[in-house]
Amino acid sequence: MGNSSSWWCASLEIRVQTSQGIKDQRAMIRKIMRVKTHDATQYCVHVQWLRTSAVGQEDELFLDHGHCQTVPIKFITAKLDFVLLPPGVSAASTTCTYFARYIYDADRNHWSAPTGRLADCDGCLYRREHYDRGHVRIAADGGFSINGEEYHKNDLVFLDSNSTGEPWTVAQILKVPDFLTERGRVDRNCIDIQHLEIQGQGQKVLSQLGKGRIPLSQVRGKVSCRAEEEDLHELLTMERLCAADYYAGGGGSAIGARKYFKVTSMVDCDPVACATLETNFPAARIACAKLSDLLHATHTSADSNHRRGSALPNRGHIFILTAGPPCQGHSGANMFRSLDDTRNSELDVVLKVVNLLQPDFFLLENVPGFKRDWNTDTDGVHVDTDTTRNFASEAIRKLLAIEYQARLAILSSRSYGSPQNRVRLFVLAARIGIKLPNFPLPTHANPDIRATIFSVEDGEDMIKVYQGWGTPGCGPLPAVTAEEAISDLPPFEYAGNTRLNSSGPHFSATRISSRGHETRVGFTRSVPYSSPPRNEYQKRKRGSQVTVADHHTSHRSQRELDIIFGASTYAGRPGQRDIRGCERMTDPNGSFSTLMTSSRPGGKYTGPIHWNQRRTFSVAERKRIQGVPDDYILKGSIEDKDRMIGNMINVDIAEAIYGQIIIQVVLPWWRKAGRPKHVRATWRRDHPIPWSSTIA
Repeated sequence: MGNSSSWWCASLEIRVQTSQGIKDQRAMIRKIMRVKTHDATQYCVHVQWLRTSAVGQEDELFLDHGHCQTVPIKFITAKLDFVLLPPGVSAASTTCTYFARYIYDADRNHWSAPTGRLADCDGCLYRREHYDRGHVRIAADGGFSINGEEYHKNDLVFLDSNSTGEPWTVAQILKVPDFLTERGRVDRNCIDIQHLEIQGQGQKVLSQLGKGRIPLSQVRGKVSCRAEEEDLHELLTMERLCAADYYAGGGGSAIGARKYFKVTSMVDCDPVACATLETNFPAARIACAKLSDLLHATHTSADSNHRRGSALPNRGHIFILTAGPPCQGHSGANMFRSLDDTRNSELDVVLKVVNLLQPDFFLLENVPGFKRDWNTDTDGVHVDTDTTRNFASEAIRKLLAIEYQARLAILSSRSYGSPQNRVRLFVLAARIGIKLPNFPLPTHANPDIRATIFSVEDGEDMIKVYQGWGTPGCGPLPAVTAEEAISDLPPFEYAGNTRLNSSGPHFSATRISSRGHETRVGFTRSVPYSSPPRNEYQKRKRGSQVTVADHHTSHRSQRELDIIFGASTYAGRPGQRDIRGCERMTDPNGSFSTLMTSSRPGGKYTGPIHWNQRRTFSVAERKRIQGVPDDYILKGSIEDKDRMIGNMINVDIAEAIYGQIIIQVVLPWWRKAGRPKHVRATWRRDHPIPWSSTIA
C-alpha cells in the first residue's frame, strides 16, 4: 500500500456508476483493505459518502447518514484537501479546503456529531443497529429481545392495533417459544399471549378477552418498567437541573418543564404575562423586557462571564433553554404574513442568546409555517436561496455553526395526551459531546396524525416521517376526546330563546356598561366541580382542587350570539360545506381545533362553540384544552387570558419532550455517575462548557 496511511480518513473523489450514468462523488475513507479472490488480490477502500447541504457553511461537507460502500481503489480519481473536525474544534481554525463536523440524516431531519472511534463507519453502525433491533435475540434466561428490549413469560406488552387512530392493545405473554436457530436465523417468531382490556389511561386490567398467537413484529414494548420509574422518582427528588424559558408568554412550556427541572430564568416583554409568571413561578428570575434589549445589555457589559445584576444567567447555569419566538410572521392564520415582518428577526436574537449562554439543550417551538419556503415571485420579497430556503433551515444552519447538533419534527399535541390537535414545529438541539435524544414516541392514538414533511435541499423529494413506530397514528393509550377533557366542569349557557342543557344556569351574554370589556359571563367566582374526576386526564389537571376558577367567558355581541344559537353542525364532520368552521360546534367525540388568541366565534377559530351548551368555551375550559392545570393563575382581563392561552406551547407535548431528555440522557448518566445528590455540579463536571465560545 506504500503511502496509504496518508489517505486515512481522507476525502476522495470516486467515479461511480449511478442510474443517471457515471459521475464523480465525494467520499471519506473509513477503511483500507485487501480483498483476495481465487485468482487475484484487489485493494479496496470502504468509504462513507459525503454531501453538501444548504445549512452548511461554505466548503462544509456532511457525512451522509447510512450511506457507505466498498469500492476498488482504481475508482479513486482524486484526493481532496479535507479534514474531519473533532468536537470543540472551530471550522475557522482549519486550513483545509473542505471540512466535515456532522452526520446528516436527510430523511429524518437530523444533524449529529459522529460517535465512537474515528474509523467507525456511521453507515455500517446504522445498518448493524437496524438489523439488531429488527431481529430476535435469545436471552440466556429463557426470554428474548427485540427492538432493544427484553421480554419474558408473564410480561404485559403493547401490540400494534394496525389501524390508524386506534390505541395499541394489551396482552400478557403466556409462552415464549423454543427458538430454533440455524446460522443466526430465527425459525419461529411468534409468541402465545392472553389479550387483556385496560381501564382509562392504562391503570387497571379489567378482563381477559381471549388467547392467541401473534408475530413478534407486532410487539410494541412493555406496559411499564417499575425499576425505571423508581430510578426516575429518586432522581427527581435530588437537586434539579435548571431550565430557562424565553418568550415565555403565559408559561405553557414552563409548566411542562417544572415536572423535571427547576425553572430559574424567564423572559417576556408583556407585563400581563410577566405578572402571571411571577404569580406561578415565585422562585424564578423573571425579566419583563425584550430579549434583544437584554442581549444588547450583555454585549455592552465589560465581562460577559460575570454579569452582576444581569437579567440573563451566567454561561453554564442553564441545562435547557426553551424559546417560542413570535409566530405571527409565519402563521397560516395570518393572511398578511411577510418575510419582512419584524417579529421574524427574533430568531436571530434567540440563537445569539443560545451561543452566549451555552445551554446543554435548546428547544425551539413555532408554527409549521416556520419551514415555509419563501418565493420571490409569489411573496414579493427577496430571499437568498443559496444560503437559506426558510426560517427552519436558517435555525439549523446557525445552530450547526455554533456547534449544536439538531433535529426537526412536526408534532401534534394530541399524540401526547392532549384533547387538542395542535400541530407545531420543534427543533431540538444539544451541544456537541452530549447525546441528542429522539423526539418522544407518541403516548396516545391520534386519528388526525400529521407527518413531518421538510426538505432542506433544492431539488430533493420531501419524505413523510411519522414519529413513533408501527402504524402511524397509533399509541399505547386511546386519544383524549373533547368531552373527556372538560365534562366535569359545571354546565351553563347564554340566555336566549333556546337551551340545550337544562341542568345548568343561564346568564345574559350582553355587555354590562359599568364593567365594559371586563364583563364576565358565567360563574364569576370559583365553583365546585359538577362531578368527581371521570378519567385520568381530568384527575391530573384538577390535582387537589375542589373548585374551579375562571369558568366564564367574555360578553358577546348580537352577531356572535346569532352564530352561537344558530350553530347546528360539528367542526371536522362532512356535509354543509357552506358553513364556516368558525361557526361550528366542537365534536365532543373528536378533538378541539388549534386554540386561537380569541375565543369569539366568526373569526379564525374552528369549532369555537360548545356542543351541548349554547355558548363559547370558558377560560377554565380553554386552560384544560391547552393542558394547563386548574390551579394555574392567569392575570389580566378575559381577553388577556384568552390571548395567553392561545399563544402557549401546549403543556402536554412540552412535558413529553422534557421527559424524553431526562429519560434518554440524564437518567442513564446519573446511574453511571453513581447516583450523585449534587446533580448540577456533577453534570457540569462531566459536561464542561466551552468557555472560549464567542458571542455571534
